[in-house]
Amino acid sequence: QNMKDASSFINKMFKAASELDDYVFQSEMVCYKKRSIVKETANYYFKKPRLIRLEVTGGPRKGALAILKADGRVHGHLGGLLRFISGTVGADSTFVNGENGYCMMDSDFLTLAGAVRQMLSNNHQATVSCEPIKVDGRSSPVFVMDIYKKQAGQNELIKRVFVNPRSSLPEEWHDFNDGHLSSLTVWKNLKINVGLSADIFQ
Repeated sequence: QNMKDASSFINKMFKAASELDDYVFQSEMVCYKKRSIVKETANYYFKKPRLIRLEVTGGPRKGALAILKADGRVHGHLGGLLRFISGTVGADSTFVNGENGYCMMDSDFLTLAGAVRQMLSNNHQATVSCEPIKVDGRSSPVFVMDIYKKQAGQNELIKRVFVNPRSSLPEEWHDFNDGHLSSLTVWKNLKINVGLSADIFQ
């Protein structure tokens, strides 16, 4: 497959994300641990400038709720047997990390695109397919973007992202560790600029 440098492609992703007023999607995350596979599903809501509501609908933390408010802090409650424990934490608290170890409050499209841009300035490299290609399990062709970390003179694949050619937004995100797939996230039923009320972020 023909690949090219992804710098301008990432800028296009960043611009597309920055132009969204609000959106909602369902996410499915699969984490490959040493002795188990953990799955988690969630409903995700975003509204400018950066209000986020995350409802965990399946997995070990089913029932958990996290809302990033305008004060920059996360309000909500835990899931499962701990769902009656509620409180407020900083957006960088480990309480709001997903099963893959990444902060769930940093999984909005603009923050993800910004994180990829930051990687390029930190000795990483990114390539993207020259045109959308057919990928197993996907009904429509997507751009495939690979992000490499330069390690001991070699390029180690650390991320693979499937990007919708019409919206320039990610549809699927794979994380690799030591050459092995460690987690993947799929975004489904994305609805853009639906006019979300600020009330759902209370």
